[in-house]
Amino acid sequence: MTWKFDPSISSADYLALARKRARYCKYPKEMEWMLEWEGFDFGANREHVDQLLNPTSWSDPLVRAGRKPRVFIDAYLNVKNNVEIRTVGGRYKIYFEDDLHRRFLSHALGRSHGSDRSLGEIMWGRDFYLISGMAVIRRNPVAKALLFGFKQRLDELIREISARLEVVGAMPMEFTYAGKNLASANFVPNITNEQIGALQREAFGWSFFDRRGDHVDLD
Repeated sequence: MTWKFDPSISSADYLALARKRARYCKYPKEMEWMLEWEGFDFGANREHVDQLLNPTSWSDPLVRAGRKPRVFIDAYLNVKNNVEIRTVGGRYKIYFEDDLHRRFLSHALGRSHGSDRSLGEIMWGRDFYLISGMAVIRRNPVAKALLFGFKQRLDELIREISARLEVVGAMPMEFTYAGKNLASANFVPNITNEQIGALQREAFGWSFFDRRGDHVDLD
């Protein structure tokens, strides 16, 4: 693997690399479950993605019109320093009520409780703050492979959803480097603040930017 993120390497291959590195590199005990659990998929929720892509989750008028639902793929750290990836709700609160079936929307806007995750959440990264900190600050090779894998898994989901729905914006992870070292990892909107504000006004008639006059700070 190169010292920079390589988009040609799949998330599964990054996970395999992390497990390989774990044989000879030390890493925090809190990361053991990611390396040892056979079904680990960087927190991607396959069931929730499938329900989002299922036309039965879309509003009847939208289906009759032959249109696709609009979604904004939001990413942010919650108060427990776990990362949440949502297609309904999220930090920017962008979703289009008229595009989704009322039953789906009700469950998608519901709050998560432990293992019972909200339907609007398509990915949940437990201990993400630890992984990113170990990769950036401690330069841990196991954490770095996991972090690259998480970015790739999110990018894979964005591509999959974009092929079926109208993705009006997303927040992929972006890296910066200092020499050959990873310097930062942040979720950054791939559209401008002005476009985010316009989407919020279209969905709700108001925008965070109208109220605050600035961008929304992400933890």
